[in-house]
Amino acid sequence: GAIAYFGASRVAWGYGGQYITVGLAGKMDLLFNTNYFELYESGTPYIGAVWAESITDYVLERSIDNVHDWKTVAEYGTFFGDPSVVVIGEGAGPAPPPEPLLYGYVTSASSGTPIPNARVEIYDYVTGEFIDQNATDNSGYYEFIGLPPGTFLMRIQADDYYERGYSFYYPRLDLEVNLTLIDRPLPPNTVLLVVDDDGSGYFDEGVWPEEIKAPIESLGLSVLVYNESEFSEPPLEMLLDAVVVFWHCGTYYNDAVSSSDAQTLIDFVNSGGFLILEGEDIGFDHRDDDFMLEVAHATLGVDDAGSSVLNVTRPEHLIALGLSETFSFSTYPPFPDGVYPTNGGYEVIRYNDTNYTAVTAFDGIGSNGSRVVYFSFPLHYLDENERNLLVKNSVNWVLGGDKQEPVLRKEKISVKNGALTASMTFSYVNNLSSIQYSIDDLPPETLDPVDGKCDEVKEDIVISLVGSEFEDGMHYLEVWVTDVEGNIARWSMKFHVTHLLSGWSMVALALEPSSQITAKDLGEIIGPTCTVISRWETKEDRYYSYLPGISPEEFNFEIELGRGYFVFLTSSGLLVSAERMSGG
Repeated sequence: GAIAYFGASRVAWGYGGQYITVGLAGKMDLLFNTNYFELYESGTPYIGAVWAESITDYVLERSIDNVHDWKTVAEYGTFFGDPSVVVIGEGAGPAPPPEPLLYGYVTSASSGTPIPNARVEIYDYVTGEFIDQNATDNSGYYEFIGLPPGTFLMRIQADDYYERGYSFYYPRLDLEVNLTLIDRPLPPNTVLLVVDDDGSGYFDEGVWPEEIKAPIESLGLSVLVYNESEFSEPPLEMLLDAVVVFWHCGTYYNDAVSSSDAQTLIDFVNSGGFLILEGEDIGFDHRDDDFMLEVAHATLGVDDAGSSVLNVTRPEHLIALGLSETFSFSTYPPFPDGVYPTNGGYEVIRYNDTNYTAVTAFDGIGSNGSRVVYFSFPLHYLDENERNLLVKNSVNWVLGGDKQEPVLRKEKISVKNGALTASMTFSYVNNLSSIQYSIDDLPPETLDPVDGKCDEVKEDIVISLVGSEFEDGMHYLEVWVTDVEGNIARWSMKFHVTHLLSGWSMVALALEPSSQITAKDLGEIIGPTCTVISRWETKEDRYYSYLPGISPEEFNFEIELGRGYFVFLTSSGLLVSAERMSGG
């Protein structure tokens, strides 16, 4: 039996959860431990002293006005046995337990093979603070030793794979976390079907990706199903590599599209992405925030539209091709959002006998190049025929199927250091088959797209021209993009080249740039040999000068088309200006 004992003699009261050590039995037990180790350090851990100091500390800190505090002191207030017993161990004692491990393997999602040299980084999930990093060995194995307990975000990066994240709670026990990475780039003509199934709740099954995947594949396109519950949130790079992104939320609510996903989609659409957005609580969760304005192009009207019948309001639109003027849900969805199109969005389908929109479209051709279709209800609750038509029609429309030839989605013309770069993106429902270009009416030459082969429904094109290879004067560039059925899109621009000698020269822009440029920009256009740019103001009878790389911003000034400026070059250089003529 025990030589001495103190503790609750009959009943102990305590607080639950995080407040367990604030008072009552939890507080008393904490005081016993604290006082024991303090006395142990002093060399006098008498059991009676531990008990007496703990009772005294409790009364001083908590008082005994409360009945449960009084009962606690009464229960713990009786000491049994010899108070002079010294509680102290002898010998070396047991070895401390080994530090727990967080470990696992990183493998390829397509082949299952291990990925060596993958960078594994740990961040605090709440604050974003960097905690630790490691790399996988040749077997794809990684480990972390001695991490504190907490909720973390793991980021994994590897060459030739898309970055992915994984959030988890680590209880400071041995924990195995195995992760797979998706090969980069995506295969040709891949539609990325993002299943946003990491919201906090859902109705029925929540998501039905197979009902969306099948009609897309019937168009001859590949589909990569990306479940956020498995892979976490997709990176922007992956979205941009897909020919179309279909974002499927179904009936998920509360973070149907998380704040970080929302920002990724804003960046995606503003970069000219082709997006189909679907889910019944997207509008309810985001109301009228930047995501709704810039991505969905609609704002919330009501959480439940209250109509089981849908009415096609733009029967001529490709999205509505083959649909009856009115059709109904086969089963009424739990909470179909009713929305109002805004910021360039327009209605294609409405909830019958309401003022609420069910299907919104946005056409950014000619601006940011994007196209968006937003279903504010879950497609699952439609009959299969209507659902398949809407999925296929939406994919065809965002790819430009309403046009007679490949569609110019976005373009950019830039000049720097005497060189010109023209970049553009074309898409069409048919695969693109060839790209050709001609300069100054010379015989056409074949041009490969950025990915090296012209064989997809979307292709990125970059043409780089060095000004020194051209004579002074005006030149013309024409581009032809052809699909597999022989439909041709044409794009053209003109550019002007002026060779400059070292020393002082007077220059003027011969062509209007796509946006306002300044003296700072002019310095970058000519290149590092340009050290001074000056303008003469007749009314003030003086020069204003800007020195690229030296002058503060307040010395910068706008460059006007056709006006003469004096520039000083340390060696010969070039002034190239460019202007789009037609196309798309």
